[in-house]
Amino acid sequence: HAGPEKKDSKLAMAAPPRGGTLLAGGRQFACAALALALVAISPVRADYTYVSTSDGAKHPCAPQYHLTNTTEAFHKMNAQAVIVRDEDGTCEAENADGDIARSSFTFNAADLVAVSGKIAVIPGSACLFGTYESEDGDYKDPYIYYLMDFQRRVDAVVDAGAVGVIWGEGRAGKIPEQMVGHITSGSYNQAVPVCTMEKTHFDTFTSSGTLSSIDTMHIPMYRDVDEQFPYPRLTYLTVEEPWKPGGPNGYEFPMPSKTATFGPTAAAATEAELVAAEFVPACTKDEYEECAVNCWAKVSDGTLDPFPFTQDLTGKIALFADPEDDDDEDDFNYGCFPHFSSWAKLAQDAGAVAIVHGTRADVSNWYYAGPYQVPFDLTIPFFSLMRPHTEMLEHARDESRAHGSHYLKLKTQEIAGGAGPDYFADAEVEFGPAPVLVWRDDADHFYCDAGQAVFNPAPWLGLPLPSNGNRLVLMVPSDECAAANDGDGACGPCLAGGASTQFAQLWARVGGVSTSINASATVDGVAVAQSSDVLADARAAFGNDFIAVVFLEDFSCFTSYEEYAAVAEATGASASLLVMPDSPYLAPHMYAVADVAPGQSLRRTKPVFSVTFACAMRALHGATDARADLPAIDLDGDAAIGPHAHAAGYYVPNTSEMEETAFSLLTAPDGVCGFDGDDDERFMCAAGQANFNPVSHPAVRAETLLVRTAEECQSWWTCLQCDRLADEAEETQTYLRYLDFEEEPLLKVDVAGRVVFVMERDLRCAHPYTNFVRDMEANQALGVIVGLESANVETLTASAVPFNTTVPTFTLRNEDALAFEAALLSGAEVSVVLPEIVAGAADEEGIAQASVSAGNLRLGKNHGGTFPGSDSGGSSSRPKIGAGEIVGFFVLVGVIIGVGVAALAVRRSSATGQRLVPAWLRDAGRGMRSFGGSPNAPSAERGTAAGAGAS
Repeated sequence: HAGPEKKDSKLAMAAPPRGGTLLAGGRQFACAALALALVAISPVRADYTYVSTSDGAKHPCAPQYHLTNTTEAFHKMNAQAVIVRDEDGTCEAENADGDIARSSFTFNAADLVAVSGKIAVIPGSACLFGTYESEDGDYKDPYIYYLMDFQRRVDAVVDAGAVGVIWGEGRAGKIPEQMVGHITSGSYNQAVPVCTMEKTHFDTFTSSGTLSSIDTMHIPMYRDVDEQFPYPRLTYLTVEEPWKPGGPNGYEFPMPSKTATFGPTAAAATEAELVAAEFVPACTKDEYEECAVNCWAKVSDGTLDPFPFTQDLTGKIALFADPEDDDDEDDFNYGCFPHFSSWAKLAQDAGAVAIVHGTRADVSNWYYAGPYQVPFDLTIPFFSLMRPHTEMLEHARDESRAHGSHYLKLKTQEIAGGAGPDYFADAEVEFGPAPVLVWRDDADHFYCDAGQAVFNPAPWLGLPLPSNGNRLVLMVPSDECAAANDGDGACGPCLAGGASTQFAQLWARVGGVSTSINASATVDGVAVAQSSDVLADARAAFGNDFIAVVFLEDFSCFTSYEEYAAVAEATGASASLLVMPDSPYLAPHMYAVADVAPGQSLRRTKPVFSVTFACAMRALHGATDARADLPAIDLDGDAAIGPHAHAAGYYVPNTSEMEETAFSLLTAPDGVCGFDGDDDERFMCAAGQANFNPVSHPAVRAETLLVRTAEECQSWWTCLQCDRLADEAEETQTYLRYLDFEEEPLLKVDVAGRVVFVMERDLRCAHPYTNFVRDMEANQALGVIVGLESANVETLTASAVPFNTTVPTFTLRNEDALAFEAALLSGAEVSVVLPEIVAGAADEEGIAQASVSAGNLRLGKNHGGTFPGSDSGGSSSRPKIGAGEIVGFFVLVGVIIGVGVAALAVRRSSATGQRLVPAWLRDAGRGMRSFGGSPNAPSAERGTAAGAGAS
């Protein structure tokens, strides 16, 4: 939620505005298929494509789609080309509105004969084609007549035997494009190599008199699989000019940006004024005829002044901003030039030093501009921004206009190898979870795993826990930031003022009394009494060492964790907890972004930890005096157990991965772990271990018991109620939070002498999750088997808890777990032999030799052991327990999952009012339970684990 993803799950090239974006007049262009999937290709790029003639002249030409980059017949240093003349070209009005829908042409018969085996050079039509008016259910590209006329001419010479085609635009000033809007076959490939030229270049080419030998080696044909995306994936821009009255800069963080695939391989860093690149009215139409007569022709002959923008771009950075409302037909201003590469060419011709495309995208639809091949030599870089920074720049620009001596200056970074420096700061480490102990009141406390930040101070001694300190204080966003979250405002007013203006109120319960400090004159639009000294009043109300609690969903304009940290620091808090949205699992490791202040330390002065939404809700909901014990931070930046938790007996978590093991299946229906019912052969189930298992434990032969969970324990929204069930059942003979197959509270006596089997999927509230093992072992369970949601066997990792588990725990991959569960639900007996634990690890090889007499085998109920509820080792009076389910053990995945460049800001959809959650959170329910994915890294390349995106 907090920043651009490090590794996009959608690393796709952007379709141009014509590629699925509404243009003026409400018509939608059909080139959406220009969005390209990321592939790895050769690092060699051939952006500038041209044909050379024997006189040494280069004639720019735009390659079209073809199955292969090159063909033996077309791509030669001395290819032969033949001009195919049109002897009888006329324009025909053939649609109901009388628009020109096609041209008639008659290619010279001798030329058609001569072109066989050669490259055909053909002119496009000069007709002023009509623009197709799409109706409901009848969508076609608005330029369909122009495109189909192009295809008819190409097909005619291909039928005559041409091995390739060089086609020239029929109207001066029309910039060549990828001609695909008319193709409905599913493949955009032309039958032979085809490239298209702007009319002026085509006329020069055909009049050169040197077509008998041309060099076509610099126009490889276009294939989407050849798109090469810049690396690093993200670079950044910075605001350099203090545009605010009195300064300094309101926005101090780097703005993540993507460079176009057609950009220059190298470009110097630049600081320049940012100005809006808006086309003159004549070029804002999307009708072919109007563009041809009033825009393209005048751009070509230089009669548009300024050229062709409303203001001078010389020495400036040109901002092309998408409309604020995608449904506003009148808000588009690029109708005649709907392609990113066209903007780049025109801005460069107008003297701009860089181009910034301000999109309205969040991470899920923030693409790279392309295609990588263009028929002009671009030397200035092209960057794209996400919505929050587009809005921030627009706001800053408007503020600057209101102050005559101010203007908005941006700095672009040096481009090398087609990419800028990495948006993310270098970090070689990824820390595991940090234990945070939370007090809801003097007696009620619980533990949370928290994610760490590479930018935390190191060392940091932690906070004391006096009677008036370490209080959790909720930070309420400013009205401007809240409006941007709700879709009622833009990110500009939220971001521009800086951290001190981004929160409106601090709130906490102090001794059960609601207490607030107002940092703004309005909170949620209501006038309030504003504090004259927020920092002093906050310390007086909440204590000197209060901890700011920041819900990420309250600040959807932020795109880096450090922005959340900065606004928390602005409250005067001694530390902060960042609450991850909507997930019980994700407490991610947090990365830093590029240092935009040279010489400044990467580390902040106050520590930041991430916690799950469930943790925060349990801490704040109904608490009389919520506080937290934060871990200390060592010199290496890694957190240790907090001083108070350590004194209470809590242990540092263990996150080491362990080798796969197995346990023996004695009795089970066919199909469980592949079991075929052959009792004469010992059958083994592949299993994962738990690194919190006891140092030693005998092998166990016992029945398995399935456990279910109460409804209150199946959602992190109701964990408080689940906690109360556990408290109420402490002195009873039943587990109120665990149920039998009849959905009645599970008798504790039924657990004795059995191995408990639970599914990982439903129990969301047993945190720390080793508590489940403790609940079972407290009533003489002999072991625990956890059925994973993962397709792979995985290690369970230890939570920091003030006890050691005394029985072994193992995991099953999902396929085997489902079969296990189904067998137990059917009432079938499933008995197992768990391996002996030696030096903390399972000894599966010793299962066959384990025996009671040797002291390394323990027998369970109905297998010779005597336990409560058994009759001389017999069965319990209770029937088999039904499907039990539990979520929550930290799972250390074998392969670290990358979260998908690109965790970015989340915003509400203005159309639906629903929150759009980024890709890095969607799959957060799986992955490495003890580590998390970084929103700075939206699906981060640097590692992470908790998945990449949310729904």
